[in-house]
Amino acid sequence: MRKSIYAIIVLLFATLTFTACLKDNDTVSTPECSITSFTVGDFVSYIKVTRADGTDTTYSRTISGKNVYFNIDQMNNVISNVDSLVSWANITRLVPTVYADGNVVYRYANDSIYRFLNSGKDSIDFTNPVEFTVLAYDGLNRKTYTVKVNKSSTDADSLIWVRLNSADITLSGKSHSVVANNNLYVFAENDGEPTVCSTSFLSEGVSWTQPVVLTGAEGTIDYASVVVFKGELYAIDSNGIIYRSTTEERGQDWTKVSDQNFKQLLGADSYRLYTYDGAQILGSEDMESWTSFGNNSMNMLPQTNISSACYKSKTNSGIDVVVMAGLTPELDDCASVWYKLSANDSDVDQEWNYIGISSDNKWALPNMEGLQMFHFNDRLYATGLSKDDTNGGYQYFYRSDDNGITWRRVESLFMLPVSLRGTDEPISISVSGGNIWLVQSGGKVWRGRLSANM
Repeated sequence: MRKSIYAIIVLLFATLTFTACLKDNDTVSTPECSITSFTVGDFVSYIKVTRADGTDTTYSRTISGKNVYFNIDQMNNVISNVDSLVSWANITRLVPTVYADGNVVYRYANDSIYRFLNSGKDSIDFTNPVEFTVLAYDGLNRKTYTVKVNKSSTDADSLIWVRLNSADITLSGKSHSVVANNNLYVFAENDGEPTVCSTSFLSEGVSWTQPVVLTGAEGTIDYASVVVFKGELYAIDSNGIIYRSTTEERGQDWTKVSDQNFKQLLGADSYRLYTYDGAQILGSEDMESWTSFGNNSMNMLPQTNISSACYKSKTNSGIDVVVMAGLTPELDDCASVWYKLSANDSDVDQEWNYIGISSDNKWALPNMEGLQMFHFNDRLYATGLSKDDTNGGYQYFYRSDDNGITWRRVESLFMLPVSLRGTDEPISISVSGGNIWLVQSGGKVWRGRLSANM
């Protein structure tokens, strides 16, 4: 340490002898003393999360310096990272590699001591801006930069939940939520007499209609089967008949749209509504003409807890990706997940395909009662009641980045509300734009948003 300080003193003394150019009010900018490249090495950071039981745990993550890009503003002498680092990034021991036309020294804010930079080796604390000065090789000029390492005050991927206390609604039994035409509809079991209540997003989910019993069907509308197709609500009744409820009818009044009997209503995309007749999956654009969209692996078709998600392909906006998940007696440990591409182009349009569970796939979607799957922020998520003896109830989300093939448990940032974890009261989840709406049995309502959108 003494040798380093001595070397710095000698360097600064030599420079001051010629020009006194390290006075704070003396700035001379020349091309011969500029920083031309600024990077940092990989660094380890730690994420602190709270478990469902209220205890804390910490995970380590290595952030690659190759993914941290710095902009050098030669006009204003400022160097900063282009994209802010995540909130939990540890920037107290970054190792910068600096290329410059001259010798580089640095000092911390409110510090009179300059340190010679050992590029690629010195560990520097960037909690506050650090001043870097380039001393020209001719000893006559210098240029000073302010280096800032920016990070988010909260992580952009953090899911922030708000309990809408004034929005609590009266629900009886399990519920099922869907979004249509800027309205959130919540259908409840209600001891065999399904009800519906709704809210307009103009009220931010605070003002709700009172629950009313569903009417118009010859049988009982299956509240859990309701899907949205072309902006309107569709459901199947206890007789296997498909019914529709328009925007004006707000999910209360239902009208029969097909005389054909079906076993299940599976989901919908931009092009068709999909059902199962006991032998094959059928799709229709108008509820009159039905086309087969698969009859393989029908024993693996979900029978309960069915959720479906439809979203646009990242490579072609004319293609829908549709994923369906649910439970079947054929699988004890895993959920049954199905996949389809839909389009007007018959060469692209596919039948429904079961995503088989291979022996080498260690990341299948777990079998969870009350399974809820949804698409949010370009990813698929699912949750449900854990079968873990020690940590039962709702615990975690599972995420898929490959259209439902593999699912990994999310253990930080994107988490369920703390007060809900470990409980087993049924929930329903729906998505509207940048919001996740979570309704718990009894009528508690949460709204979740990524911190970047708060």
